[in-house]
Amino acid sequence: MFTFLEDPTRITRGFHQFPKFDSYRRDFLQNINRTVSYFKRNDFAVRSDHVLVRLLQTLPSKYMGDVNLYYQEIHDVAYETCGHLRITNPYYVGDATEKAWLFGGDFTEFPIALHDTKGINVREACLKWQDLAPLRFVRHPRTDLGLLSPMGNIKSDEPGIVVYQIDVPMMSLQHYMWRLEQESKPKGERETTAQFVSKYVLSNSIRSMVDVAFFNRLAAKFIEDDVENSQWRYPLALPNNLRMLDLYLEDVCTQLRGNSYRFSELLFGLKTLSGAELFSLCEFPKTVFTRQCNWLTYMAQAPYVNFLLNTDRESTRSPNLSDLNEIRRDIRYAFNDNLFKSKLPNYLLKSVVTEFRDIQLYNPKA
Repeated sequence: MFTFLEDPTRITRGFHQFPKFDSYRRDFLQNINRTVSYFKRNDFAVRSDHVLVRLLQTLPSKYMGDVNLYYQEIHDVAYETCGHLRITNPYYVGDATEKAWLFGGDFTEFPIALHDTKGINVREACLKWQDLAPLRFVRHPRTDLGLLSPMGNIKSDEPGIVVYQIDVPMMSLQHYMWRLEQESKPKGERETTAQFVSKYVLSNSIRSMVDVAFFNRLAAKFIEDDVENSQWRYPLALPNNLRMLDLYLEDVCTQLRGNSYRFSELLFGLKTLSGAELFSLCEFPKTVFTRQCNWLTYMAQAPYVNFLLNTDRESTRSPNLSDLNEIRRDIRYAFNDNLFKSKLPNYLLKSVVTEFRDIQLYNPKA
């Protein structure tokens, strides 16, 4: 991952948040929450050969002891198991999935399995297992704020790279609690793992999917690039406040132009639709990062770095020289070590190399 994003200095001053955004955000967050609830209430299911279904079926599932011990067992075997399914993690170099299971169409999807070395509070997680979000999107190309569950049938004119992080021990714990709930039902009424993946893992990922789309929309508007019209194709009747969100993004772009901001001011000052800081979208868990997974963490974080460089171009004198030096060192290491060459299909390699060359060649105003 990019060194300057490992532990950036938290700066809360500097960037002015617009008071009206809290109102817009709350309204849209209500839409997101209602959409998540809709997908949880209804009996949707992914295919039985879905990559997440296969992952859960490969992990240890029968356990009659302490749930803490079960969580620890999964914590210990998660990376090795993911390696068998070609899912990138600190121990194994993975690959793009054989099909775009989450977005569908012409997207190329890269899952990465990462979890915090220290784990989570298992007792608290068990109490709120239905709300756990073990899968989160880090990168995707969509600027459309449409609210749909990522079950492989998202219609979009913005194909590209999708990177999503899976916290495998958390997902297994959620699956464990779900199984306990199913065992209390008559056999004919029990749900399948394919339904579990749709109802909880994918539904709870909608918030991060929309947060990344919101960031993409801001980044595109800032460089006056085209954005996709947000299609009102939601599964239930919801108030349409997309125009107000676009007005907010235009206000943010106006504030960014002609001003100098440190990267940390933007990472911790800009808020997403869920209320999270921008930094949380590109942050990874505290774990060991190796050559086996660094290529994908760089790819996942590249759009955020590009956005920060574009804001830095507005500076009459860059306040980010130290961070920029670290970025150049990271990319030099990536190219010298051929991090991308053996990991990406030929149809993607050229565009990814170009993306990183553009970052490397950025020349700030000193």
